[in-house]
Amino acid sequence: MTTEYTGLSLRNVEEKLNQMDKEFQDVKGRYSGFIGRLRKNIKEKDKETLEGCIITLLQLGDEHSVQEQLGKMEDVRDALHYRIGKLFEQISEYLTHFKNTGVRRVEGFSVD
Repeated sequence: MTTEYTGLSLRNVEEKLNQMDKEFQDVKGRYSGFIGRLRKNIKEKDKETLEGCIITLLQLGDEHSVQEQLGKMEDVRDALHYRIGKLFEQISEYLTHFKNTGVRRVEGFSVD
């Protein structure tokens, strides 16, 4: 797999991460409330948005600047790599709530 974001600075990675978080929150907002929680399937457009977020997060985690920062951190929870992984986990977990995503929960796994 080739990385589309090769050479991004930490600032650019953080901006892209924030954008992915916003897209995730926007999708989640459409399924909140009583009626939203009863839905068994996610709309195809929303599924594609979240799948795109996951792909982007994987690419961001591979960025040289992110890997380099991770090697210099004493507490990995302060690193962008950790935040990328956390958002990846949240999106993946959210997708398990819908039948048409193909994503299933694996018990006993957490980034924390």
